[in-house]
Amino acid sequence: MQLRDGFGYVHRVSDEGQITEQKVALGQHTEDRIEIRAGIEPDARVVASGGAFLGNGDQVRVMEGEPFHSPQTNDTDAEEGV
Repeated sequence: MQLRDGFGYVHRVSDEGQITEQKVALGQHTEDRIEIRAGIEPDARVVASGGAFLGNGDQVRVMEGEPFHSPQTNDTDAEEGV
């Protein structure tokens, strides 16, 4: 996740390994985690590190590992508006 111009962005990875930059709405954050409130599906594949070196259309090779599961949230907490 990157912060730029006051907005959050993640890099989505397609099934073919192509990068697409996606604007997201941010929520609360801690020292090592940032809540993404809207703008991307919970099961989307995203770049976990090194995103600052990537741009739209870049090709990557996916390294499979244990997926990160975010804590459950209450639907009334979610906001729209990306």
